[in-house]
Amino acid sequence: MLISKPSLSIHKLFIVKRSAREPHPLQLPLLYGSSHDDKMPCKILNKRNTRCSLQKVTRRLANYHPSIWNHELIQSMRSPFIEERFTEYLDELKFEAKSLLKACDGLSAQLQHINLMQRLGVACHFEQEINDVFGNAYANGFEHFDDLGDSALCFRLLRQHGYYVSTDIFDRFRDENGFRSCYADDIRGLLSLYEASYIEVDEGEVLKEAREFSFRHLNQLPLDADFSLVEQVRHAMEVPLHWRRPRLEHKYFIHSYQREEGCNPLLVELAKLDYNIIQSLHLEEMKTLSWWWEELGKKLKYSRDRLLENYLWTVGIASEPQFSKCRIILTKIISILSVVDDIYDTYATLDEAQLFTQSLKSLHPEAKDGLPDYMKWYFLAVNELINEASIEIEMDHGWDAKSLIKKEWERLCEAFLVEAEWYNKGYKPSLQEYLNNAWITVGGPIVMAHAYFLLGNKPVGDDRNSLQDESGIIYWSSLLVRLANDLATSKAEKRRGDVSKSVDCHQNETGGTEEASMEFIKGLMSYSWTQLNKEKLLSGHLPQSFTSMAVNMARAAHCIYQHGDGVGTSTGITKNKITSMFFEYIPME
Repeated sequence: MLISKPSLSIHKLFIVKRSAREPHPLQLPLLYGSSHDDKMPCKILNKRNTRCSLQKVTRRLANYHPSIWNHELIQSMRSPFIEERFTEYLDELKFEAKSLLKACDGLSAQLQHINLMQRLGVACHFEQEINDVFGNAYANGFEHFDDLGDSALCFRLLRQHGYYVSTDIFDRFRDENGFRSCYADDIRGLLSLYEASYIEVDEGEVLKEAREFSFRHLNQLPLDADFSLVEQVRHAMEVPLHWRRPRLEHKYFIHSYQREEGCNPLLVELAKLDYNIIQSLHLEEMKTLSWWWEELGKKLKYSRDRLLENYLWTVGIASEPQFSKCRIILTKIISILSVVDDIYDTYATLDEAQLFTQSLKSLHPEAKDGLPDYMKWYFLAVNELINEASIEIEMDHGWDAKSLIKKEWERLCEAFLVEAEWYNKGYKPSLQEYLNNAWITVGGPIVMAHAYFLLGNKPVGDDRNSLQDESGIIYWSSLLVRLANDLATSKAEKRRGDVSKSVDCHQNETGGTEEASMEFIKGLMSYSWTQLNKEKLLSGHLPQSFTSMAVNMARAAHCIYQHGDGVGTSTGITKNKITSMFFEYIPME
């Protein structure tokens, strides 16, 4: 039975989950906006859609920069690791590395080795062996380690893999005043405790206390502290491991670990080769996507042209080789929904937004005939995507998901329309009202629904409701994407005069400063992570591959929006991440 949705109060940092409300009756005023106006004739329908006239329309433009990647460049890139000989060598290394975990003496050494394999990105090759270690430890009652770092590592790893471990594991390191001061100089233990504190599931003050204690002392490192440890602490303080995007973290840690004295050369070689081989697969997928986007991208004069940035999103959700087909379809979905989002947000009149929403409900190709010319291409693109995804699902898994996929697109566009109405009326929603709609418009639910179906899963229940109505894990993941997006983009969108975002909504309600509202939203993000952690632990009825994708989507959002709008303005840091992840392989020694 799937988890019911939460029903809580926003003023206690809680969110009520519900579908986008029914749209208001539409009116006919035009959208006016920036000084960078693009005037063109467009069909305007009256309320009954019985007649039309031509009228000059003043349109808003977001003025996004053009794509920094061109089709010819992408097609010219080649990785040598696509060759079969490297895959054969990888199999040899995996066979040799299997003995390393078995050779570990005791649970502490086993957990240290598992953590190392995870950080290097090669744990996926030893899932059975790792599950055996976790299963035995949990079933037999894992020992309460005398070492703070070992206890924290055990807590973090088991919780991340779906085993509930009580915070009682830390009792031996605490007294009536909290964590004992004798651990203030244990840098490795503090670092492990700090990372473990982020696997919180709403259970009292122990982990909050652990985070505050470890954070305070890690920020007071002695001048003679080991350089490698200092670098690890700096990295953790920037973004905790649990919130980091795995694929980027793997590359960072490979470079870091190989410099450590006593590093295992077999694991380093395995990690480098595995990373490079997967990177070569990603490059081939990008080439396929570039051919698909080549014609559509040329028609973008008012929207974001961000194919590779969208692919960066999907690799963040699922980077493993077995999810290649899923990645390609999800990238297409994100690319098209970004354009549709920009249509509703800035370019379309309210009448046109309503007409597009209504046309989408039929999804017959001839329904495009009543649309403005600039909308027709993307109406057809949505139609083709729905068909492509449903065909793939039916071919691979034997059931027809078309009606459910169509419902997700309808739901998304209806939520877009709500925001278009708010803008058109000058309406300022409350934070509660905004987030009830905005967790859908950020695109998380439609992406996760496709991922769920593409993995071969069906919704539970005779009514075959969409997955989002039944599982909280998608809600909290999508909410985190929305909040990260708002923190990064609200200032630019406010300058454009867009509809209020979460920071603005909170500021409007409280009358406080923008800085105070941003801090509130950051607190809401921390709370949402707690809820997402809990949902993942309680989602044993859902496939682990799917729940991992949901958590990874939230991690990808942190990565994309960490330094600002990494999609709207994709030069600088985003460009560097794309270059590093897809075009720069790790040298083999």
